[in-house]
Amino acid sequence: MLLLFCSFKFRSDTISYTNGVGWLVCLFVVVTLTLVTYDKNKDLHPKSNKWTTQGIAVFETLSRPLWSLAVSWIVVACATGNGGFINSFLSWGGWLPLSRLTYCVYIVHDTVISFEEAAVESVMFFTETLMVYRFFGFLVMSYLVGLMLSLVAESPMIAVERVLIHKK
Repeated sequence: MLLLFCSFKFRSDTISYTNGVGWLVCLFVVVTLTLVTYDKNKDLHPKSNKWTTQGIAVFETLSRPLWSLAVSWIVVACATGNGGFINSFLSWGGWLPLSRLTYCVYIVHDTVISFEEAAVESVMFFTETLMVYRFFGFLVMSYLVGLMLSLVAESPMIAVERVLIHKK
């Protein structure tokens, strides 16, 4: 890996070749890890193919490190100016308000989901439409509650911190 970074300084054609190979490998890993579990997760289908214990062990052992390497490539590529349109998309200024609320949403989303689940009085049947509807409902409600938490707890603490830091 160190050799790849050192080669960036010497030849420009190596940069484009390494960049292209890096993006292809990243795309392959992300798509493979996302779609490979289709057979494992279609348990409702009567003729679903069951994974072997060895297959499950290999997937569970390699999936997280491979995913982190793919995300690492995206970060490195964007930081070195090789991100292209992905860097433009991830750097878009419209993400800033949502990114400031992310931690508050992380704190409250489980509570939002638990309140809704506790209020259910009958059995719900799984449909894709219902799951999409619930996903967006949980997303919007989590951001609204996260905004309230941010305004009530986080913003006043930031103001107090600014006052204390400026007095020193």
